[in-house]
Amino acid sequence: MFRDIAVAIFFTSFVCVRSQNLFTSFDKLKPLITTEEKLLEHVSEYIENEEDKIETMKHLLSEIKKERGMKTDLGNPVQSYMLIRRLRKQWIKMDELIGSNKNAEDHRVNIAMLKSSDDKSYPTEKDYKGAIDALLRLQETYNLRVSDIADGHIGRNKTSAPLTATDCFDIGVKAWQVSTSENVCDWMTEAENRLTKDTNYLLPDIFTQRIECSVKEEMKEEKEVRVLLSKIMNLDPDNVYANQKESHLRKKFETDMTVKNYKALCRGEDIGVQRATNMICRYNHYNKPRLFIRPAKEEMLSNEPHVVLFHDILTDTEIDLLIAQARPKLFRALIKDNHTQVESNIRISSIAWLSNLGDTMGLRSVLPRVQDYTGLSTDPQHTHPFQVANYGLGGFYRYHVDDAAVSR
Repeated sequence: MFRDIAVAIFFTSFVCVRSQNLFTSFDKLKPLITTEEKLLEHVSEYIENEEDKIETMKHLLSEIKKERGMKTDLGNPVQSYMLIRRLRKQWIKMDELIGSNKNAEDHRVNIAMLKSSDDKSYPTEKDYKGAIDALLRLQETYNLRVSDIADGHIGRNKTSAPLTATDCFDIGVKAWQVSTSENVCDWMTEAENRLTKDTNYLLPDIFTQRIECSVKEEMKEEKEVRVLLSKIMNLDPDNVYANQKESHLRKKFETDMTVKNYKALCRGEDIGVQRATNMICRYNHYNKPRLFIRPAKEEMLSNEPHVVLFHDILTDTEIDLLIAQARPKLFRALIKDNHTQVESNIRISSIAWLSNLGDTMGLRSVLPRVQDYTGLSTDPQHTHPFQVANYGLGGFYRYHVDDAAVSR
């Protein structure tokens, strides 16, 4: 590689003097001393740059190996995020550092084959941003502390490779952009706490984001607004602006309470729903012959509304068969928007529709059992096919009301 570059430099240097017959005059030879000095300077600089690049690559590779030095547990959202981040950020950086030479071309061919392979998936920038969204959603839903997430603590899952200052900064920026997290300043503070000599360049941007998010939080303050609205309506009960604004805030409060209760339920918290006062758990056969031997395990959760939780409806064997049937059919779940099916951040999962359960050995009794438990028809004319959902990193479906038009 060095020989090729040297030849190229020599050719460039001599192309302008080749017709001057240098050997015929010492005077004409003198400039070649300067030419060679420049060549030495250029090649030395090239080698120095290559050595710096190699050192950078070694440092980057060391970071990757350190993160991979533990058993990967994709059940930990932080590890899932870090896997996607490595493939989208560090390995792409490595690719850029390698540069263009024979080895680089071989490397690029291998990477291109990896990305186009049918049996492997390579994360896109969309996957990287989605992983950040997932961490923010988990943080907000489960009231997780930023420091715990950054240390890899999510529930019972723990990773020994913590997030870096750059990770925390990128997550904070994303939280600011989508306005879904109240902890932007916390992410920026965490980024500052994790700075090293290699990431100190982030400090001005961190301070800027902390100032901006502080201003934004003050703008969200509603207490003073409500006081002023109350004063206006006391003076002029029919004031159009005040009534419209008050109505808007009331609806916002109701929506906020719905969201608050939804997230509390996700955390398993009590939101004041009346628990069942009668038998909490019982066996029930609903006078269905199929359930006489193996009755339903029924747990009463609420009297009003009437909510029942069924336990152990499916056997382990049936679960394995359903997963095997669904896995090759999984696709990104969509929502309906103006009569069109589109991807949306309010629904993060993959789903598969299984329409042939009645013809599948080992699964023929599933739908009849559901009908016995619920008393609802599972006839295809009245139901959609059996759905299997796979929720990935931070997967969820925002609270919503299911409805479908019925053609008569």
